[in-house]
Amino acid sequence: DGGRGNEGTILVVSSSCTGGSWWRVRWSNGHTNSYRIGCSGAFDLLYPSCSPMATVAPTAQVPAGTGWIKMISKGSVYGSYDSGAAAFDSAFAINQIFKRVCTDCISTHRLIYYRRFTSMPTSFSMYAYAYYNWMSTNNVLGHDFGLYSTFSDAMADRN
Repeated sequence: DGGRGNEGTILVVSSSCTGGSWWRVRWSNGHTNSYRIGCSGAFDLLYPSCSPMATVAPTAQVPAGTGWIKMISKGSVYGSYDSGAAAFDSAFAINQIFKRVCTDCISTHRLIYYRRFTSMPTSFSMYAYAYYNWMSTNNVLGHDFGLYSTFSDAMADRN
């Protein structure tokens, strides 16, 4: 795998398993491999990860100092990449948290963690909300989700 602290890029997502998908990931160190994400309840990645860049974590506990798998990025800092709605939504559904990095934003908005509290309606696409069309329908701050400046704050539900 990529090893502690390395980021990976999702190359292919295949939904050819029960309850999840297989992800082909290329790591920043050049290695590639395939990983189960939710297949029969199994997770091979400790976690999956602009300008904005949105990343997701597929396990509930993400140790400090480790990497995320890039899902969406644009601009000169992170390059242009889009994992697509299926991959983003699949990863987000596992523990309902993503990290957004924006080097061009004002200082208070450069790093934001979005953590979902309520179940997502069937028609809800976090990818669509995060990337294209932010709306409050089924997405009300303080009720459906919270925004945090650190991962530990997001996990502890504190600001």
